Amino acid sequence: MVWFKKCPWCTVFLALMSVLAILALYGCGGGGGEVGGWWPPTGGEQPGEGEEQPPPAGTRTITGRVVVAGTGQPVAQAVVEVEGQPNIRTTTNAQGNYVLQGAPTGRFTLVVTDRAGNTERVIIEPGQTTADIALRITTGGGGTSMPPPPPVFPT
Repeated sequence: MVWFKKCPWCTVFLALMSVLAILALYGCGGGGGEVGGWWPPTGGEQPGEGEEQPPPAGTRTITGRVVVAGTGQPVAQAVVEVEGQPNIRTTTNAQGNYVLQGAPTGRFTLVVTDRAGNTERVIIEPGQTTADIALRITTGGGGTSMPPPPPVFPT
């Protein structure tokens, strides 16, 4: 351990490595741990994360596709949720498909809202597991992204 005392850069390097190790263990804020770090793993990634899990008992999974009424274009990033239960929600993918897990087994209303604020409500009956929805577009957008405004250059 005498070699690093003769080299001031080695001392700085060791001090920086110590600080980085402490930050990595306790201060990086990546989830888990009570301090905000990633270690110890308490509540971060769970076994099988990313795999499709079965819905909780007493619930069902609703699948379907959201498209623009009249054109059939898929509506990406639309929010699909159970009315009155905003914690039971999902979003559509680029093809307009969705999988909503944890939906009630009885009759309920499914609410679909696109990024432009267009909303459609659909009644889901007991035993129904699919719902394809045609969203009426009234405020622009829907299914395609709107082009950005032209740049403004100072004159």
